[in-house]
Amino acid sequence: MVIADDLVCEHTRYYHPRTARLPLPDLLAYSGRLHGVAGLRLLRQALGLVRIGVDSPPETRLRLLFERSAMPVFEPNYILVDSLETPLWIDLACLDYRLAVEYDGGHHLTPAQQQSDALRNERTVSAGWRQFVVNKLDVRSGDAWVLMRVRRALMAQGWPR
Repeated sequence: MVIADDLVCEHTRYYHPRTARLPLPDLLAYSGRLHGVAGLRLLRQALGLVRIGVDSPPETRLRLLFERSAMPVFEPNYILVDSLETPLWIDLACLDYRLAVEYDGGHHLTPAQQQSDALRNERTVSAGWRQFVVNKLDVRSGDAWVLMRVRRALMAQGWPR
């Protein structure tokens, strides 16, 4: 799934727009033309889980974890417009409960990035959303740890569970 999400990723973020290496419709059409290939049924099922806009392997893994765990839907690379009418890109957004989940990798440890992340949080909150950050240490602590924390954030936003 990580590879497929990466292949079809496209978006227009101002600081790093991406064009799909293989647009999703083309990937689906290709798989539809295949016949008699080992694992074809599994491939077609997996392609139903592919989402455009997922920027990193950890984001794919988190999105799939949420889907397997009966969580509300999280949309990748959601564009949230803040109180100043400026777009803010959310890694994984739960629109129903206004929860923005961000995966912060190692590059988020630099002082400049931390300042940028603090501003991102302020902008998210000013738009009426809650921001929740998952990092590498959370992921290393296991799926149960991540899910427990995200569920708490969702419940704080009104999710009845």
